[in-house]
This record gives sequence, C-alpha cells and structure tokens, in this order.
Amino acid sequence: MEVIMDSSDDRTKHFNAIGGHNGLGHTQNPARIWYDNWCFRSNQEVAYYQALVIRRKIKNGTFIFSPNHVFAQPGSKRREVDFLIIEAGQMLRVEIDGDCHLEELAFDRDERDRWIIENLIPTKRFRSYSSDNEEWATKCVEETFEFLEKLRRGRHIIV
Repeated sequence: MEVIMDSSDDRTKHFNAIGGHNGLGHTQNPARIWYDNWCFRSNQEVAYYQALVIRRKIKNGTFIFSPNHVFAQPGSKRREVDFLIIEAGQMLRVEIDGDCHLEELAFDRDERDRWIIENLIPTKRFRSYSSDNEEWATKCVEETFEFLEKLRRGRHIIV
C-alpha cells in the first residue's frame, strides 16, 4: 500500500489533485493520507476502501461509493461522511470511528447528524483501532453489504 502524507496547508494542491471537496469537509482537520488518488484521515479508512475495491472485483459488484463525501447542509455548513455507498437504489453512510470518537456523546453526534437522519440516510458505524488490518476491513465490508440487503428487504431501523 503506497500512502502519501501531506503536511502542507496548501488547499490548491488538494483541489488540483482530488478535484473537489473530498477530505476538506473538516477545514480544521483536512485529510492528509493520499491513496489511489483519494485522501483519507486514517489507515483504517484506506483499508476499508481497499476492501470495497476488492469486493467490487470479486463479486462483480455494481455498487458505487465515495470516500469522504461532502454534503452542503443548511446554514452553509459542510458535513463529510467517511463513505457513501449506493447499491440497487439504496444509499448508506458508513463511518469508521476511531479514537477521536471515544468521548463523543451520542446526543452531540445525533445533533450534528440531524439532517442526515431527517433525510433518511441510514448509517453503519464501525469501531476502528490502531491495529486494524485487511481482515478487519474485509469483515466490515461484508457487514456493510449484509446491512444494505436488510435495508432493501425493509427489515431495518434507521440509525
């Protein structure tokens, strides 16, 4: 895995390389890990991305996905989700929650995500640790698509 760390604050370089807001949803914490022409905030996000690419090749998948997808929410604020996956007309937001989420209160998270919840975009969260690897990512991707199947069948609770 070739990962390039970007320590500069030059957003022009970012826009020229990525061509959009990918990785800049949090202007105080721009994504600094570059892999396969995308940027990420953690090695776990890179591993999840790699597992998605492998699944698409092995399963001949027709799903599409966007890492660090940025939405414009009311009030001119940006909200970035770790991954947005669309398959067979079903949209799913995937969050890879690392250590920065340990002390986060569910109430605060739900308030920040209120507009996502109100627009009925379901969310699947995975807890990541510094020792996560390919096996962890593959398992998470399998759980993601099992969850999408449940959503399509109507057996779900919007989280």
